[in-house]
Amino acid sequence: MTTVETLTPTPLDQALGFTAADLAANQDGALSPSQIDRLHASMRRTLAFSAFAFVVVAFAATLFLFFGGQNNVPVLSVIGISLTVVNAVVVGIGAQNYLRTQHDVKAGSVIVLEGSVKRTVRLSGRNPTYILNINEEKIIVPKIMFNAFEEHSTYRLYRAPLTKTVFTAEET
Repeated sequence: MTTVETLTPTPLDQALGFTAADLAANQDGALSPSQIDRLHASMRRTLAFSAFAFVVVAFAATLFLFFGGQNNVPVLSVIGISLTVVNAVVVGIGAQNYLRTQHDVKAGSVIVLEGSVKRTVRLSGRNPTYILNINEEKIIVPKIMFNAFEEHSTYRLYRAPLTKTVFTAEET
């Protein structure tokens, strides 16, 4: 078992928001209690968003189908059917994300990715996407996390197996 030491705050642990206890648990191959709580919060957000989206889109689809049938306007019926299909896709994606997160919580383990970091910023119109490339694996991260890593330095990242959430990292 890894001993828990006091970390001197670095841009890396501040950007990722982890503690020495989190890092120690990850070095042992397990999730820390705070990381499990973080995954549970993600599951709740996914459920809340999916439920809200389902209700709103189902209501809109119902209105379009009703008024399309009442007024004999096929365009409204087609829009209603299309919204129903969109609703099914949104609920499916929400269920997929929920199940991935649930698997990560039940597994209670982390995977390790180690190697030299190459940083890339990809622009799509006016929106930048921040990408860390480690051993040919691309990880999309927020800007604050992106800026915490130094180009061509070697790091060990600990992340969840299915959601690929990065929990902790250390420079090696």
